[in-house]
This record gives sequence, structure tokens and C-alpha cells, in this order.
Amino acid sequence: MPALRRRLLLITALGLCGVLAAHANVLADSASFSSNFSVVLNFPTINKLDIVSLNDAFLPKAVCLTQGAAAITACNDPTSMFAKNVLTFTAGEVAGNAGPGTGYASGVSYGVSETIWLTNGNNNDLTVPLSGLYNYNLATMATGAGAAGAAVSFDIYTRTSLDGDRTIVFGPKDFAIVSPPDASSTCKNCPYGAFNITVPANSSLFVNLEAFASGDAKVPEPSMFIPLLTIASAGWLRARYFGRMK
Repeated sequence: MPALRRRLLLITALGLCGVLAAHANVLADSASFSSNFSVVLNFPTINKLDIVSLNDAFLPKAVCLTQGAAAITACNDPTSMFAKNVLTFTAGEVAGNAGPGTGYASGVSYGVSETIWLTNGNNNDLTVPLSGLYNYNLATMATGAGAAGAAVSFDIYTRTSLDGDRTIVFGPKDFAIVSPPDASSTCKNCPYGAFNITVPANSSLFVNLEAFASGDAKVPEPSMFIPLLTIASAGWLRARYFGRMK
């Protein structure tokens, strides 16, 4: 796990161990979050370039948790589809709320697309341009002693063999919000720019996309730790289910 993710997990653990303060107006304390994400990756048609899906997507169940006065209102698993040279991946929606009263809600939807197998039938290395777009909706609300955060993220990586090391060729690209105050962030059909990968002559390259949507809501407020919980919880899920990958 990268050093930043390890640091976030440590900070989160310290935050969750903090002592919860008493609040006189508990009925006014509440928080909520919602987070969903989709990413599209386009593959071009090039002479002597074969493009095949291995139909091996890693799509674990979304993890949604509550404690105390809290509820989960959406907990959708990730999905992955490849058709007509277009890879489409979704994570979420995850949504929940906490309060009035002491409570905590958290949700993470994380997964990895099916592997796209590129085979270059040319005698020379082949430069393959890739492009795509993404959509996300983030919303958080907090009143009184409540706090909430929501985040989405994705990256694209390649391998020269199915059991080989991963090389990230795009990202990670992250978006996050936190409350209070109430916040929202939306991006519809936003292009993330074209980039190139190289498939060696008479050889293959494997391409995957991974993404998550996550959010947390808590009453009483855990101070500065809430915006870190979303990224840390996704990092925990990735480590737990996906640590087998290099």
C-alpha cells in the first residue's frame, strides 16, 4: 500500500479512538453523505491490434456499516462492462446518515474492471491512444456536532503479463468534499484527456481500471478526521480484498 494510504489509515485509527464530547442540543446534530461514480475508457480500432475482454472483473460487495443512530440508504455494488471497444465501470451509489443522537454510517463501493487484453500483430511497437470520461455526484450535509465526507477515485494500469507488476498509466484521480458546511460536487461527462500506451511488437499488454466511491457521516463531529475516512476506508477495502495483486 503506498505510504500516503498507510498514513491515512493511521490518522483515521487515531481519530476514531478520540473521546466523544457531550453536546447539549443533540436533537440538532445530524450528518449525511452520498457518493457515486462512473468511468468510461475508449479503445481505438487499429490495424493488427486485437482487443479482447478476459471477463475477470473483481467486483466485491459494497461494504456499508452503521453504529448507533445511523442508517444506510444506498449501498450499490460496483459494475463493469466491455462492449464495442468501450469499457464502462461504476462504483456506488453509497449513501447514509447519522443522528439525531450519536451515530456513525460509512459506505465503500470498490472494484476492478475486467482485464482488456491487447495483442499487437505488427513487427513494430504500437502506440495506442486511449481516452475517456467520468461522471460523479458527491453530496454531504452536517448540522450541529455532525460531520460528513464523500470521495471518489480511479486509476488505470497495465501489465505485461497477468501475474506481472502493475504500471499506473493514468491517475490516481481523486475528488472529495467535506461538511460542515453543506457541500456538493458534480461532474457530468467530463473528459480526462487522451494518453498513450505502447504495446510491444508481436506481444501483448493487459489493461485494467479500478475505482471507488465512498462516504462517511458521524455525530458527534470527529474534527479533522472525517475527510480522511473516505479515502482510508477505500484503502482498507483494497488491501483486504485486492492485496493479492502486485
